[in-house]
Amino acid sequence: MKRFLFPLILGSTPLFGQTILFQDNFDTADTTNFDAAPTAGRLSGTLAGDVVLRSFGFQQDISNNQLSLPTGSNGVRFENSAGPFGGANRFNWAAGTTGTAILGAGGFTVEFDYTPASNTTPDWISFQVGTINADNGNLTDDDYGILFRQDGDTERFDNLLNLGAGGAFTATAGPSHVEISYAFNSFADGASVTATSKVNGTQVASDSFTWDRTVDPCIWNSAKTTPASSTTSPSPSSLSQAAPCFPAWPCSD
Repeated sequence: MKRFLFPLILGSTPLFGQTILFQDNFDTADTTNFDAAPTAGRLSGTLAGDVVLRSFGFQQDISNNQLSLPTGSNGVRFENSAGPFGGANRFNWAAGTTGTAILGAGGFTVEFDYTPASNTTPDWISFQVGTINADNGNLTDDDYGILFRQDGDTERFDNLLNLGAGGAFTATAGPSHVEISYAFNSFADGASVTATSKVNGTQVASDSFTWDRTVDPCIWNSAKTTPASSTTSPSPSSLSQAAPCFPAWPCSD
């Protein structure tokens, strides 16, 4: 089983400052039960007491202080820490003072480090926003999604439309840093959003789309062949400001 390892954080766009809304550094003992892992010392940001990442599809792992994403249609999503946990418990990034802060900043940025098993295969991870509520992680069901292949290629999707290949980045066998900034001034259906993606500082995409689903940000990975051989533990990145009220998840297919 191939695994992708993430330190994951959410906060606000570098363009408008670095107010961290939510961050999980995954610093805890190795476990195959992500949802039962202790969160003490892991979470930070202004929403650290309100938001928690939870598995969907099947249980995620923590390995070497990193989120380890198994193969299959699964991942993690942002949920209200008070529960009750499940698909109906997603945290609403568009509501209340959180939504006001995101709009005041002109959008949000997501950042994460990941360590692929190879730098030569077309296997990939992705991050999506505006996902459907069924947790199927299908890129064609989302307002916008971008996948990052291990060999350095990218591909973007806008609902049913495959936007094709984005720019390429230099593939490495070690950790890579992904940054996706979403610029917008409304969470309303039909509002325009510009997504700009970078890998290790190289811009690989800048696309416009519209919000038209009521869901939350999503991370998704796909891995199809050999087990990961890397045990490198990247330092915690700073993801940045989480998206609207969508489901967030890493997932694999």
